[in-house]
Order: sequence, then C-alpha cells, then structure tokens
Amino acid sequence: MKTFNASNWSEKNVPAQWTKSLADSVYLKIGPDEYAAESKWKKTTSFPHAFTEGKKAEELGGSPYGDKIIVDFAMDAVKNEKLGQRNVTDLLCISLSNCDYVGHGQGPDSHEMLDLLVNVDRYLGELFSYLDNTVGKDNFVVALSADHAVCPLPEFNSEFRNIPAKRYIYSTDIKPKTDELNSKLMQELNSSEDILIKNSFINYSAGAKAGLDSFQLEEKVKTGLLSIEAYVEVYFKRELITRKKSDKLFIEKYRNSYYSPRGKDYLYLIRENCIISSRSYGTSHGTPYSYDTHVPLIFWWNNAVPTKITREVHSADAAPTLAKFAGFPSPKTLDGVPLSEVVR
Repeated sequence: MKTFNASNWSEKNVPAQWTKSLADSVYLKIGPDEYAAESKWKKTTSFPHAFTEGKKAEELGGSPYGDKIIVDFAMDAVKNEKLGQRNVTDLLCISLSNCDYVGHGQGPDSHEMLDLLVNVDRYLGELFSYLDNTVGKDNFVVALSADHAVCPLPEFNSEFRNIPAKRYIYSTDIKPKTDELNSKLMQELNSSEDILIKNSFINYSAGAKAGLDSFQLEEKVKTGLLSIEAYVEVYFKRELITRKKSDKLFIEKYRNSYYSPRGKDYLYLIRENCIISSRSYGTSHGTPYSYDTHVPLIFWWNNAVPTKITREVHSADAAPTLAKFAGFPSPKTLDGVPLSEVVR
C-alpha cells in the first residue's frame, strides 16, 4: 500500500481531461450533453472535463479514473499479497463508487454516466484478464452488485419521457409548509411547545397535555403531512416495529430498513419520480420505487453457462452464494440465501 500510494498514480495515469470514449452520436441517443439540471464540472456540464495539473488526485472522484485507481490497486494487492496463489480461499472486495458520484451529480441518463460505464467495463475486463494470468481462469469467481440505484433527473423524465416528475426544493416547497403545520398544531393544542420536532420526531407529551393519545396526535400529523404535495404516505414508529398485516404501500420495505433504537417517530413516502432536494441540480435515491431499488446481481466464472434468473432475488444473496462456492457454511441468521440457480 505504501508503495502504491507513493507512486504518484494520479499524475501519471489521469490525462489532462476526461473525454468521451465513443463517437458523440452514441451519446446523443440518450439526450443532450449540456443540461441545466446536471451538476457542473467546473463551469459546464458538457464534455470534455478538464483536470487541474497537480490536483488530479483531488479531482478524479466522479470520473472513470476514480474507479481505475481502485482496479489498479486491486491488481497490485493480488500481486503483492499473493491472493488466490496460496492454497487458501481469499476474498477480494472492491467498491467502484463513481457510479454513485456521477449518478448523484449528472444522473443516470447523462453522457457522463454512459462514458463511465463504458470505461468501468473496460477496467473490469483488464482485472479479469490479469486474474486469468495470475491465479488461473478456473480459480476465481466474480460477484457484481450495487447497494442502490438512483432516480432519474426529474427534469429529464418530464422533458424527454413525458413522465410526471418534480423536484421539490426543501427550503421553499417543504420547510415553510411543515413550519405552517407545526404552528397550526400548536394552536389547536394550545401548546407553547413545538409539536413537530426537527428530523421527523413528534412531541407526544405536548399532545398528552392537550388530552390527545398518541393515535389521535398521529392522525392529525398524518393529515397535515399528506396535505403537502410531495408526500403520499406516512409510516409511524408503531407501524414499523410490528409485523402486523398492513395494506400500506411499501410498508414491508420500510419495516426492513427501520432500526427502532435510533428510529424516527415517522417516515414518509414521496411521490413517484420526484425528489426532495436542497439544490436545483443533481438527483438522489432512498425511496422504495424500483428505479431506486432494482440493482444488478451478476455471478461469473470460467465456463459458466449463461442463465437469467427471473424471480425476485436480493443483493444479500451474494455473500451466502459465494460462501457455498467456497464450501463454507452460512449462519442461519443471515438474511440472504445461496442461489440454487447459481451454485448447487
């Protein structure tokens, strides 16, 4: 690691500017290069993107070179740590995080995202070829997945796909309305204390002083929140810590991601294809809609027979599937299961 870090990798491997790998006509099929809702690289959203000489290490994040350095470092680790060459099973995990940066900044339909993926595909090919020659084609298995996806830029969905989509700016579209709701509740309950507390907490004691039980107070909070255009559902803590049958949309996904000891008093669902943002550009994730939750789960090894699994599987299945490949038992408490279509 010290040798790699001292190699001045960025200045040696990152060019003066990030340019497109394919013909411009390929990129134009998905939309324009310059787009106001994208995060700017310095002063523009369009290619080429220039790096600053002497500061490339600071600027490579959000570009393909932020992933290339990781792949190069992984190959260096295989070489120097003798991974896969010591008669034991080794696990090498790498995170190619620049899809996240580009997804947030320029969105999944940008020229930047397409070019990033073209380059990542090439980098992975270089890594697999290196493993072929170093540890042997029959001596490694690859699993590829992601922790989340991302919402397309609402402006892009609206303009190019005719999908109802909107960007809600928190400071103007959300906060004034929640402040108004809080003031209304304080007045109704004749309370000098806030009813809605920052970060989605509720002042239940103030409700009790006004003669309301928790259910009655939550009903008032829910009615008020759903009067705000961005919100379509509200989930309270009592609903999230139980497995009691509920017809609320996506409630099982919310239950699975809720940790009671640090959990908020309520969570909310925003309108599909919409985001709440503090900025007029970029996008985000975090909803249960498929565009945020549908991710790839790919396994590959030498002489694998191409197969597509059409049933629902989960990224949590990756670890127990790899463990079964290696002949290791999985704890019964593990969320995921070995995929029988991949390894028997």
